Amino acid sequence: MKSRLKITGYVVCLLSVFLLEGYISLYTGRYTVIDLGGAIDNIGKQTPHLLEEACRETLGDTQIATSDYHYQVWEKDDMFYVQLPLAYPPADETVFLHRSGYGEKNTLACTWPNVVTQEKIQAAPLEHFIAILSKEQYEDACEWCKFDLSLFGKKLAGKSHRVYPMNEVDMTGAKKIVDLHPATAYDKRPQLCRVAKEAPTRRTWYNYCLMPLSWAAEVVDIPLTIIATPIGWLVDAIYEPLHN
Repeated sequence: MKSRLKITGYVVCLLSVFLLEGYISLYTGRYTVIDLGGAIDNIGKQTPHLLEEACRETLGDTQIATSDYHYQVWEKDDMFYVQLPLAYPPADETVFLHRSGYGEKNTLACTWPNVVTQEKIQAAPLEHFIAILSKEQYEDACEWCKFDLSLFGKKLAGKSHRVYPMNEVDMTGAKKIVDLHPATAYDKRPQLCRVAKEAPTRRTWYNYCLMPLSWAAEVVDIPLTIIATPIGWLVDAIYEPLHN
């Protein structure tokens, strides 16, 4: 009975510390995240990113070289086929993240490794995919949103959609209804970043083999993050008065 009470007490204390730490982190914007699970999951994985294509933009009577997304949409049998220009660089999920609060000041905020840069994305080969949307989903995709605050990304019209390599989709009889390049045209068009959220991630056979280890590391990440966050607070408390 006493051992059960001790265990219950430990669990309650840990949960209290976790909740208090989480509240302070969200309120102040100061936290440190360790993601060893993400580091393992990076191995042998490629993630999709929208890729801008070279084009020319007219400014008055002058044409200038630029780059932007190429919006192309076809309609067939009441379904909409949205082209996605994608690149598949190696996954580069953050392993260590430290945030030092809100506002402009000299801080130790850092991310390691950095998220996939535009340079890496632009260096990867361009591949065209097709997202197949219902009319309801297409209308939703054309409602542009600045932010998506949902945890895993809001699905178009609340439903999943399919994304295939373009060479695997039968486009026979499809009518092109959108062809905009660059995106400075003001015609109706879908927001590609929302459509591309269901593009497939590519994994090698050894990435699948490492999944159990990655899941186990995600569990270990929880206490590591709980320990690292107050250490980060202490470091900030020492660093910032000396450099601001």
